[in-house]
Amino acid sequence: MTIEVFLILKCSSPKRPCIHLLTKQLFVLCLVNIFNRLLKAITFTVSLSRYIFIVDGLMHHILNITRDLELPQYSPSAMASISDLPVELLLTIFKLIYDSNTQTNNLEDDFVVDGGGYSDPSLHASTWIEDDLHRPTLFPMTIAFVCRHWRDILARSPEYWNRVVFEVGRDPTPLLDAFSWSNGQLLDVLVWNRIPDLTAAGKILENERVSAITESLTPHFHRCCRISYEVTYSSSLPPIATIFRPGPCILRQFVFEPRVDDIQYDHPSNLSDMMVEPTMPMVPFSDLAVLSLGARLFIDLGRAYPSWLHNLRSDAYLTLTISQCRFQQQRYNDDGRYTLLELLSHLAAMPQPEVLRLRNLSLTYESEVPTTDPKYTIKPTSLFLDNLGENFLAEFFDRTILSCENIYINRCTLPWIHHPLNSTYLHLDNLGYIHNISNILWVWQGFHLSLDSCASFDDDLLDRLEDDGRHWCLKSLTDLTLKDCINFTSAGLRKLMMLQRAMAAAEDIEQTTLDRVSVEGGRLSLWEDDISWFRQQRGSTDVSWTIIHPDGTCAYPLNHYRLGED
Repeated sequence: MTIEVFLILKCSSPKRPCIHLLTKQLFVLCLVNIFNRLLKAITFTVSLSRYIFIVDGLMHHILNITRDLELPQYSPSAMASISDLPVELLLTIFKLIYDSNTQTNNLEDDFVVDGGGYSDPSLHASTWIEDDLHRPTLFPMTIAFVCRHWRDILARSPEYWNRVVFEVGRDPTPLLDAFSWSNGQLLDVLVWNRIPDLTAAGKILENERVSAITESLTPHFHRCCRISYEVTYSSSLPPIATIFRPGPCILRQFVFEPRVDDIQYDHPSNLSDMMVEPTMPMVPFSDLAVLSLGARLFIDLGRAYPSWLHNLRSDAYLTLTISQCRFQQQRYNDDGRYTLLELLSHLAAMPQPEVLRLRNLSLTYESEVPTTDPKYTIKPTSLFLDNLGENFLAEFFDRTILSCENIYINRCTLPWIHHPLNSTYLHLDNLGYIHNISNILWVWQGFHLSLDSCASFDDDLLDRLEDDGRHWCLKSLTDLTLKDCINFTSAGLRKLMMLQRAMAAAEDIEQTTLDRVSVEGGRLSLWEDDISWFRQQRGSTDVSWTIIHPDGTCAYPLNHYRLGED
């Protein structure tokens, strides 16, 4: 507890006349400090009744102080409660909390929507410092749930409500009118479920609460800049036609990302069973920067509106995420199945995004590769592959021509890849022995290799890289970063460096020597002969080695030591 708050609580007794030395301004600042500490302390795991109990206790001290400072107050004989603070004082406190969480904007770049046009930019003259809408202490949502009196006061200030967040684990009823409190400003909206309830009752409750939120939000969709539904069940998502309405579209971020795809697809080609209406006029998406959809919904939009894909922004600043699907096998007769080939055809037809993320995708069948089927060219700047099935990846790599600068692979079991894989940068994360890391290192051709928490990067792997002449990753490698890879030895890494140098010399490859090696974390220590070896080598490799001990301390036996320098 800070000194100011301590003074308030200790000096609230009538026997302590020094309280009169506190000015009203300092008093308000002290209250703000109290409120801010409460906001930081409370989380969704704390019951609302417990929160109200804490605030009630503070109110008893605060009312005593307001009497000494001759501030407006209720009868001293009345029971102190969270609704007993004067409105003027609460307005001041909330405004100071708001100011501490925002920064002033350049008004020339701000505007608000009012009946399809623009209104006074001064209504949206600040932006929030904290941009993560998932924070449980986000102002003003957390304190708006305390009591109706506080909500009524917060609702008087439209600038507080240009972002509205609903955590579905909490009853949204008290804040369903919050969208109208923003008075025509642009909106950022997040509807999410922090702790998924996988029971039948949990599914029904989420469906009901999300439906109530969507009903309140629907009249305000036209002024939303960001809409994110991050819920447990796909059945909780509203019909996409509700959002994609005729008229100007200012959406910059659109996320429909359920954890579980629970919709039954008895006849997948029937779009009316999905969230897409074939007669729905599609609006342009020229400003969309972030798009995250379930794979089935993405395919349905591509089926109903092929031109919609071409209306996405074509300036290579789109981040596209596709997730949550088990694809079916392609049949000769078109029965509306959701297949990987159809997904790839839509991806190849659209303007290529800056970032493409594929997450939680798999196949319902065993893939048969290699194939002679047509290949699809996909060329995002950065490709992220996260938690994808081995069969999915086998068919994905076999049926695509990838042209990426950066490839990131996380938690994926890697299949045998039948052709070279080109990218400037390759990052592998959380790949253990079961993930077959060697399958990609044998075929990757690039310059910068980064491995994080890859248990399968060991001396046996480094030895196998010499087999059968499969050295593509070593020939052009210039930069190697190893973080928390605990199973290789210094001798194995030295062998790799010498092999790469010999291969580059044999191939007469210019400017492809290993320029930098960075090792961080893990349990590996460097002995004196290791350090001596690095120092005695000729060349120009910049070596950085950080050892993290069990107690958390770090040692730097080689800190950016350039081989060949004395």
